[in-house]
Amino acid sequence: MQSVKNFCILTMDTSGFINSWNPGAEAMSCYTTAEAIGRPGAIIFTKEDRDSGERENEWGTCDAMAVVPTSAGTSGKTARVFS
Repeated sequence: MQSVKNFCILTMDTSGFINSWNPGAEAMSCYTTAEAIGRPGAIIFTKEDRDSGERENEWGTCDAMAVVPTSAGTSGKTARVFS
């Protein structure tokens, strides 16, 4: 997982807190590993996505499939959209 730099890969515990964060996640989100570990997984979504329910929609998919199949995402830290 640490060698993958072109994809944002993270894992969360059952409470929704980030417990792993790869270099691709750092590059795409602008959060360092140290900043991300232990924080709520919601940090990867913009305020607009959180308010619209997109977070719950994606997490429901994640629960059902053990992966979030999306080709675009957002950075909650910078509020920029990346794909």
